[in-house]
Amino acid sequence: NGLFRPNYISDLSSQLSKQSTPWFWIDLSLSRAVALGATKLKLTLEVTNLFNNQNSAIINTVTGHAYEPGDDVLASTPDPKYYSFGAASTPLTDPSRYLEGRHVMLGVSYGL
Repeated sequence: NGLFRPNYISDLSSQLSKQSTPWFWIDLSLSRAVALGATKLKLTLEVTNLFNNQNSAIINTVTGHAYEPGDDVLASTPDPKYYSFGAASTPLTDPSRYLEGRHVMLGVSYGL
């Protein structure tokens, strides 16, 4: 009737080995000091996740990616008989499915 998982043999030696894509991000930090008479001015730019990569945080154990609208929620429901980090109770539009996106910070400081 399609409501139950198909029978299969678990391979516990490689459990969870292919269920997620690797995370990738690049952070950038630049600073520049400028002397203005007796005062020093420092400009700082920091960017985390420079290329705004979507790194999955809550993994759909069927697809290996974050839960997306249209995923088969029944197939993605964790089976209590098998070890799983699945989160089928998480809404499919929950932004915490991914790590933080690009974050830009600009700072200015001065001193004597």
